[in-house]
Amino acid sequence: MRPAVAAPPRPTPAWTTDITTEVALKWAGLVLLFLAAVFLVSTAISRGWIGPELQLLGAVALGAALVGFGLRPALRHRGWGTSFVSVGVAVWFIACGAPSQWLDLGGVGKGMLAAFVVAAIGVGLSRFVDSRLVAFSTFFGLAVVAVWIEAFDEFGAPAFLFGVVVAVAVFFLLHLDRDWPSLYVGVAATTALLGFVPAFEDEAHGLVQALLVALALLYWLTPAAHARLGPEADHRSAAQLGGRLQLATPAWMWGVTMILHDFDADHAGVLVGTAIAVVGAASSQLLRPIVPKWLWVSQLLGCWVVLSLGLISWLDGSTLLAALAAQAAAMLALSIAIDDRWFTYQSVATATVVWLATLGLTLEALERDAAWGADVVHGLVFAVTLGIGWALRSRSEGRLLALVGYGGGLLWVASAFVHLGQGQLIVSAVWAAIGAFVVVWGLGRGRVSEARVGLATLALTVVKLLTVDLAEVDTFWRAGLFFVIGLGLLWLSASIPKLADAGRSPADEPATGDGQPANNNQSPATE
Repeated sequence: MRPAVAAPPRPTPAWTTDITTEVALKWAGLVLLFLAAVFLVSTAISRGWIGPELQLLGAVALGAALVGFGLRPALRHRGWGTSFVSVGVAVWFIACGAPSQWLDLGGVGKGMLAAFVVAAIGVGLSRFVDSRLVAFSTFFGLAVVAVWIEAFDEFGAPAFLFGVVVAVAVFFLLHLDRDWPSLYVGVAATTALLGFVPAFEDEAHGLVQALLVALALLYWLTPAAHARLGPEADHRSAAQLGGRLQLATPAWMWGVTMILHDFDADHAGVLVGTAIAVVGAASSQLLRPIVPKWLWVSQLLGCWVVLSLGLISWLDGSTLLAALAAQAAAMLALSIAIDDRWFTYQSVATATVVWLATLGLTLEALERDAAWGADVVHGLVFAVTLGIGWALRSRSEGRLLALVGYGGGLLWVASAFVHLGQGQLIVSAVWAAIGAFVVVWGLGRGRVSEARVGLATLALTVVKLLTVDLAEVDTFWRAGLFFVIGLGLLWLSASIPKLADAGRSPADEPATGDGQPANNNQSPATE
């Protein structure tokens, strides 16, 4: 009888992929252990059981014990080990801030120096155990300590920003070394928020501007370096993570520059946005031979976004809407290029917002005639919305966007022509032509839902004829309009069977006894 083979031990699920009962209980226990240590130290401080030096030494020893336990080779589960190391690093960072905030043992300078030492140890530990969790704990621990002990107020804007640049460079190098795109996103998003703080200070504008440019270059070039150095199979992961933050880098640079120099003139925003867009576009062209297509497209789109921001304070509402509509179309092109739904959602959201804003302006144009340039822009926005929806017609949000874009186009026809002589007549005629075209096109290609949209347009036209046109259009022109549209509807009705047969696929035909599609059409001789 063959001996039973013991099943290998089941590994603990990774924190990034699966939240199970085991993982939840583990972290609950670790958090409670951490809080118990904090409460014990707090009680010892308040009751005077131990002096400040022993309190600090105890916190350092506790962190070392947790890290040492996590590094034990005999530890069965790797997930447990990295969790203990992460909590131990967090305890060390608490020990960095406690001397100046709780224990009156040292100044802010000593606290930040200790925090940088702990950060260096944390980076080394994250590489040693190959854990993003330890890397995240190290970065966020450093950021929390810097804010907690008010390093910005102590050292000033230039020194604080210099420290941010150094920290970002170190963690971006860790991302490139270990291929952790999520680390790039976390570090970039957090430090981008911290970068706004020095921009509000009225000191050392030139040095702060230079450091902000250095920070922006780190944001801009790191995804390119990762795409160049990283594994080929991971380019999609890099596109879904790094490309998003890189896309916002030019806009971030524009925002902090405008705040830093307190630019309030319209032309200043345009000039800053244009300069950043030109530099970004030039760099993207230089990087084009060595980076994948998705990254190059993302860079160009980022330049377009900052140019749109720069034009906000200068262009009128209609022209800006056209720029944003083009931006929504570019977002869709990027989502197709890199197969990323996040950009698809952003394209749909941008197109929806632009459509709503244009709808309001179009409704105003119905009451008060707009300039021909505004009319052209409004029509372009509705056309772009329809195009984005049509490109995404396989999804429910795409079909809805196409429908509202089509409806906006009908409304635009009314706003553009209603103020002309016999404008109501022109609107009805154009609506009827559009409806007839959509019906013919839909039935000819077997698209029943599109054909129904055309029929709904024709029904709307008939309602308009019997209400608005009956009261406002001259009798002679009204008779001619009714006559032409009536004949057109009769012709369309007679043509529907033939159109339906033309759009029906062979699989839709009823089969004969021998399995071949039946031919229900009569020959010309029998018609």
